[in-house]
Amino acid sequence: MASLDSNTPFITAVDPRGLVVRAIRYNRRQESLPAEICLSRSGYDRIGRRVAEWSPGRSGIDDRPQLTLTYSLFGAVLRRHNADKGAGTSLYAATGVAVLMWDERRTVTSITYDSQSRPVAWHEQMLDEDSGRCLERRRYSGPEGADSNHCGRIRRHEDPAGVLEWTERSIDDQPRVETRRFLSTLTPPDWPEAESDGDALLEDEEYVTRWTYDAVGSPILQVDAAGHRRANSFGMGGNLSAVRLTWANGGEHLLLDGLEYDAQGRITAQKAGNGVITSTTFDPASGRLLDFVTKRADGHVVQAMSYGYDPAGNVASINDTTLPVRYWRNRRSGGMNSFRYDTLYQLVEATGQESAGAGILPTLPPYQPIGDDTVLTPYIQAYTYDANGNLACMQHTGTNSYTNEIRVAPHSNRAIPWTPGDPDPDFEGAFDGSGNPKRLQPGGSTLCWNGRNQLRRVVSVSRTAAPDDDEVYVYDGSGKRLRKVCTRLTENTAQISETRYLPGLQLRTSSHRSEILEVVSATMGRITITGLHWKAGRPQGIEDLQLRYTFADHLGSAVVELDGDAALISAEHYYPYGSTAWRSARSAIEADYRTVRYSGEERDGTGLYYYGSRYYVPWLGRWLNPDPAGEIDGLNLFAMVGNSPIRYADETGMQMTPIQLLRQNYSTNVKPFIVERAEADRDRATGRLVEEWGVSEPEATRHLESIVSAVRGAPFSINVNATRLLQFSGSHIQNAFESGTRRTESYLARRQIRDELLVRIDTAGESFRKVFALNTPSGETNIDFDPRSHPIHGAIQLHSPSTREGAVPESMRRDYGLSALFIDDNVVNYMTFTPDDSMNLYWESGADSGDAGMAEFQSRLANFANPYPLVRYATPDQLKHYRMLAEGSPVDRPLNPYVEWQAHTEIPLTGGIKTIAVHPAEASSAPKRWFGQSFHTRMTNFAKKHGSELVWL
Repeated sequence: MASLDSNTPFITAVDPRGLVVRAIRYNRRQESLPAEICLSRSGYDRIGRRVAEWSPGRSGIDDRPQLTLTYSLFGAVLRRHNADKGAGTSLYAATGVAVLMWDERRTVTSITYDSQSRPVAWHEQMLDEDSGRCLERRRYSGPEGADSNHCGRIRRHEDPAGVLEWTERSIDDQPRVETRRFLSTLTPPDWPEAESDGDALLEDEEYVTRWTYDAVGSPILQVDAAGHRRANSFGMGGNLSAVRLTWANGGEHLLLDGLEYDAQGRITAQKAGNGVITSTTFDPASGRLLDFVTKRADGHVVQAMSYGYDPAGNVASINDTTLPVRYWRNRRSGGMNSFRYDTLYQLVEATGQESAGAGILPTLPPYQPIGDDTVLTPYIQAYTYDANGNLACMQHTGTNSYTNEIRVAPHSNRAIPWTPGDPDPDFEGAFDGSGNPKRLQPGGSTLCWNGRNQLRRVVSVSRTAAPDDDEVYVYDGSGKRLRKVCTRLTENTAQISETRYLPGLQLRTSSHRSEILEVVSATMGRITITGLHWKAGRPQGIEDLQLRYTFADHLGSAVVELDGDAALISAEHYYPYGSTAWRSARSAIEADYRTVRYSGEERDGTGLYYYGSRYYVPWLGRWLNPDPAGEIDGLNLFAMVGNSPIRYADETGMQMTPIQLLRQNYSTNVKPFIVERAEADRDRATGRLVEEWGVSEPEATRHLESIVSAVRGAPFSINVNATRLLQFSGSHIQNAFESGTRRTESYLARRQIRDELLVRIDTAGESFRKVFALNTPSGETNIDFDPRSHPIHGAIQLHSPSTREGAVPESMRRDYGLSALFIDDNVVNYMTFTPDDSMNLYWESGADSGDAGMAEFQSRLANFANPYPLVRYATPDQLKHYRMLAEGSPVDRPLNPYVEWQAHTEIPLTGGIKTIAVHPAEASSAPKRWFGQSFHTRMTNFAKKHGSELVWL
């Protein structure tokens, strides 16, 4: 590994404003090969806004940029052009809301708002349409909705699938009763203004779903549209403890219980309703998954997978010990899978097992008989990527050896499967203006897209005098698929099957089998439980009200499926990029009722996987069309999970979690910025001590290192009120955006700007920007905003650590709290520091007045590698404290102002809090008896539950 990674640094070049203008990565695929240079460039306007980016494969001076941005006078993005997705243009009203948009396909969308700037109607006109249509309308409740918690809320949403109505909400705005009605046709609607006229477009049947919540808002009961009831039980800590299902006809089943959690809130054991127990082990040092084992009640192991990692955390091996070792053509075959990566952590080689009929194809391999593992043979797959992260070539060596190649367009990441000897691809003709492909394969099924760039129809056989063979998809207003209708012409008869998706329920019908099937499903941890209830057309050999228990791997891929008696129904394993390597079943008919496969997603009859936001092409290892969220995971809008499909899974088609993005931004954007000026900050801090204390430079240097040592060894605290802490039901410490304790728009706006400086948002990646922004450029709430992407704040206790009282000065403790939490050491690696409360520093540095003030604010950011700004910019009072620390004198009172820390990661209550120090005075504000327990007992149980030391001050 050392020779592979040698001489492969990550280098950034910044302009005088601190903006990254060049980034160089060195990528080596094998130890024997030279490293490839991957150079990316960024361009900015005069006020530091990003206006262009060149991806590594297109960084020549004369090359076209991958991304260009044009801004309005008030800073909103008027035009965004990504070479993958084409151009999108937006116009805004004086209030800042977007009112008119059009894309490269010349689809025009207009949004109408009411007097409160709430969107009420979406009109759309595509290029080939003579007139536009109203695709959506929202209708809001007035004062009459007070009794059902609906004042000012949406009560009726007319969308492309039909109508969704809410008749009752909980006090915290969760739906208690919702009703879905579908359109009577598959044609996109044109919603009239009158509500009663809109009802004429709908089917008569209503699908009603109901929820009941406990006092903290957790759903304890769901009654789906078919009348089936799912009841959840929760433990004292708010974790799920059991799930029960009651069929509409009265039969009750325990689906899951015996859930056990570790200190990080991860499930370590769970017992399915069929008696099967799954146990999971994590590495206590790294937190990585080591293994999980699934056993029947009699102790028979049905799933056992262990994981090995390289030093960077990439999965290096997966061993399924339930598969016996066999030999084929002098090669060992068994449950061991191995993986190798390049220096950018892209997967470059994988080994595993496959069946003879498997291949990287849109079709699935045939089923094997259960227990017949003699037909499994070893394979090796090697992957080659271009400089922009496109999987350009996959070489397969096994029973059937072959090579899959794609050709990538010269100025974008649009790509087409290609075989040597084929003519050069026609990229202009193969894609529309927004980057949507027109065919699934060259010469294959036709793809039709709606005005929102969602796949609407796949035509596998086109006919002029008879119905086509096709699949049609219908989505709701949020983009979620609600209907799938498949038509196949057999013996001059159109056979139609349909799936309708409702909360916790699928309704499947099939005309040629006269089948009506209700599918109930629930996922908890690595277990998905599916119940099948036939109202008509049940096939022979499958019992009605059948329960199926599917056990997944670390990516959520469905691997083993058991029935209610824990007997094996089917098993399936996958190639790294998602095609099926082999599958077995006791009955093909029974196994075909499972549609969820790779990554826990649904596989359609087209061979595509539906991920909720777009479709994935497993035989190409890339997304079908560009990311609807834009550059959320980089400039390549087709790449799948950074070409690391064994380590990462994509639940929606938009990849990394907000916490991962926050940490990544710290490591690649914030930390390098602070560290690169460490030497200069140290020299200035030393000079400050020489000047202020009148000591020699060597003495100042020794004093400075004593101060730095004290900072690095000091406790990191948060002052809190212990009574409010006991009322908290979350799993982690929340910032102001998440907790909602400070809801005023002016405060949140100021905090947003201050946090933008802390995370250096101007130089952050697009994926992080997407979840970090509270508002869109038009002023609306950003639907992708996640409050966890903002740092958590506390203070460093630099006075007598034995006091355990926290670092906030006494005059401020009544506001913050007399008690204190002390942060565990595993969190501090993602921290920045400032020599004052960062909000005060924001005002004092003039960060609200322009670029100079912002730069001044960011120059005061420190961390463990460069703590010197804390001394360089210390106040006179702080310098007095620092001298006492340097000379070893006792410091008996907190610094004022205190030194603030900002955590660029999540701080879990379990595993993140080392000590809870409780001030007895706060017991007086607690109820005398709290749920039957005293304050002292409740506090003791709280600390015990989260594995924290409890100290009474």
